[in-house]
Amino acid sequence: MTISTPKTYRPCVGIAMINKKGDVFVGKRVNDNQNIWQMPQGGINKNEAPKDAVYRELYEETSVQNAKIIAQMDKWLYYDIPKHISQRHQFSQYRGQKQMWFLMFFEGDIQEINVTTKIPEFAQWKWCGWDDVCKNVIFFKKNIYQQVSKIFQPIANKHIVKAYEGR
Repeated sequence: MTISTPKTYRPCVGIAMINKKGDVFVGKRVNDNQNIWQMPQGGINKNEAPKDAVYRELYEETSVQNAKIIAQMDKWLYYDIPKHISQRHQFSQYRGQKQMWFLMFFEGDIQEINVTTKIPEFAQWKWCGWDDVCKNVIFFKKNIYQQVSKIFQPIANKHIVKAYEGR
């Protein structure tokens, strides 16, 4: 008799990157024929710290190097990937993802952002408000995005106010 091990959650980071207006970076995936947008995210490599993964993933997906961490979630957020999607996915051995989310502030010039990377994940990108981030994400990530927005939006707003007061 074979005992199967339960599927686990893939450890990942999620990135809510804001600009000086407080808008959030989102990208439309290259394989998306719907109007679904998401924030950058990606797996944490073996022996890699989440903070290191944040900078690596942000660069791999957006070419951005000029961003700083403002805040980090104090807990992992989990979501399940529906079976009809996970079966087509390269990480089908996982039940879903556990994500450590970071709020980042984009300090670079707009020309730095380039989603036409070595292995592109996004076909296009834009800045949008927090409400639009939650409205336009794929259905199985919506709860995660609502939690991220609820926690990070007030922090982002305070950061923007402080940045303007400091000028």
